[in-house]
Amino acid sequence: MKSFLHKGTYIVLALVAFIFNSCKNDLKITAPYKEIPYVYAILTPQEKMQMIRINKVFLGEGDANQMAKIADSSNYSSGELTVKLERFFNGVKVAAASTPTGDVMEVFFRDSVIETLPGAFSTKQRVYLANEKLFSFGLYKLTIKNNKTGNEFTASTSAIDSVPLSLLPPMAPPYYPVPYSASNPPFYYVNYGNLNAPPYTVRTKAASGGFLHDLTIRVHYYDSMSGAPNYKTNNYLDYVFNPQQLKDQVNFSNNLYFNFSFTASSLFLELGNMMAKRGNPFGLIGRKTYRIDFISYAATQDYYDYLQFAAPSLSLSQEKILYSNFDKKAALGLFTFRTRCHIAKEMDNLFVDAFATNPNTCRFKFYESDLEPASCP
Repeated sequence: MKSFLHKGTYIVLALVAFIFNSCKNDLKITAPYKEIPYVYAILTPQEKMQMIRINKVFLGEGDANQMAKIADSSNYSSGELTVKLERFFNGVKVAAASTPTGDVMEVFFRDSVIETLPGAFSTKQRVYLANEKLFSFGLYKLTIKNNKTGNEFTASTSAIDSVPLSLLPPMAPPYYPVPYSASNPPFYYVNYGNLNAPPYTVRTKAASGGFLHDLTIRVHYYDSMSGAPNYKTNNYLDYVFNPQQLKDQVNFSNNLYFNFSFTASSLFLELGNMMAKRGNPFGLIGRKTYRIDFISYAATQDYYDYLQFAAPSLSLSQEKILYSNFDKKAALGLFTFRTRCHIAKEMDNLFVDAFATNPNTCRFKFYESDLEPASCP
């Protein structure tokens, strides 16, 4: 993280999701201290829990790197903030979320502390959580109020509709689990294990209101461990594609789709690299793949703009403006929506076998579909 020195005083931006590399920004370090929170709020109606991260821009004397390690430097105190969500439709306030006992007009987030990986900041970070089910349409307003200072920070954004199914294999029924039967059509089962096959393509559709779309292929596997009988631990590997904009859609059978193409070689190379970082845990007997998921996300134009602001500058001057879509730019950061489509498919036995025989993955003790071990070629 980059810090700014002025007459012995460091000013540090506690940016959780992205650390902006900047030599010039909108903050005037010669002016009196002004409360400016940094907010990272990307809400997904299909998720069971919503999480918002809110940190402080802070001032202090001494080593900025040491101050950043102190949780109180970047975190608000428990109960210091009230975080509220409201929804409007055609200018009229309507229910913001649904619960098992009925709709609620406002959603209030509770604060909690999570443990993060070691880095520039304290590993203890305060987050704000809500379990109510949000809607995928309407205008949402986020209000953050500091109960000590009375300062309020607001932002509004439109929810976006769910990502529709393309209904083209593999984004088509039937979904996992599908017991094997010789009478079932081949597209019931997913097989990306043929190294001699032409590139595979997954086609997804645009969400209404979505601008940036991406795809993740998630391969689930379990580890069989020594110890208690049938002791297994579940895990997965994510193969992530670069996001595409609306202009990247292509025509297929008189419909527009996003094409995400890859080869078996590229898939197994990436998955093998991920496995190499994890290694084989102590007591591992063997592991087996058993399911594959396709997760398609869509996000707003605001989210795309935010990523452009956060990207490293290629300019020699390295000047960068800090992003904000909050009213009057009173807070830094982002409030927006994204949406997703998540389906699970059955893996073809040949695909399962490929993990046991492919040079990039075989050394990690993957079983074949019949639970027989295989030796590396």
